[in-house]
Amino acid sequence: MNWFKNLFRPAAIQDPKDAEHSTNALGNLDPNDIAAKISASFQYKLIGIDHDFIDLFYFKDEISKNDYLKSLQEILDNLHIQAGMDIVTVQKIIADDNLKNGGEALPFLADSLLYDAILISSIERDGKIQTSETPGEGFLSGREKINNYYAALKFIQVNLDRKIDNNYFDFQFEEELLNDTLSNSETFNFARIETLVAFGKAYLAAHNFAKMDEVFNIILTEKYDLAESTIANFYREIGETYLKLERSEQALKWLKAGLNINPKLSVKKLIERIEKESTN
Repeated sequence: MNWFKNLFRPAAIQDPKDAEHSTNALGNLDPNDIAAKISASFQYKLIGIDHDFIDLFYFKDEISKNDYLKSLQEILDNLHIQAGMDIVTVQKIIADDNLKNGGEALPFLADSLLYDAILISSIERDGKIQTSETPGEGFLSGREKINNYYAALKFIQVNLDRKIDNNYFDFQFEEELLNDTLSNSETFNFARIETLVAFGKAYLAAHNFAKMDEVFNIILTEKYDLAESTIANFYREIGETYLKLERSEQALKWLKAGLNINPKLSVKKLIERIEKESTN
């Protein structure tokens, strides 16, 4: 029976698990009934706010969390986003609003919503169509939403900013998420180096200089798929960070490394000044 059902695997379904759900939802089909045309697709309907996802964010207290939820609900009301809308419509409304207003009003606005899946399947036989709707597995929720490489790195940066703004320097969750994300990816792009720099600066804010050195040194060991000028600018940024800490030796190391990558990097006079001051 399974080999026969696979012949009719709906093209609209990408995930193998979805295909399994679709064939199960169609019930027992006579393998000799080759006249039947089968189609199935998922629709994802908004059912509310994903509180499990919201709980991953840092809030300094319950009042701050409630204020965030209130702001989120106000945005949904202003955009006329309601439960029962399909995910495509909701995401288009949010995207259009982002373009109109120059960016998201809240970080992870679209990801803060929760959807349920409905499998719509139909069998056409002799010109007659039999359609049925069955519940499918829910859309991504909670922790699942930051299993994606880009979503995880974006989340880390947002949460680090939240914690630094509130002088809260427990970064254990973000550390674990960063380690898991980077260890499972061979993508060495802008998002990766940007997040590492952000993490180094978070440790700077926490006065954990050993951890800061550790994170920054990771950058030196990695080869990024970026323009040399872009990498060199990050090196200069780190060098200037060390300079503010009056750690001239480390500052020179990063500035010279940046100059070595990009000879046009505008740090030559700064290097000369640091070296001159170091000898006095």
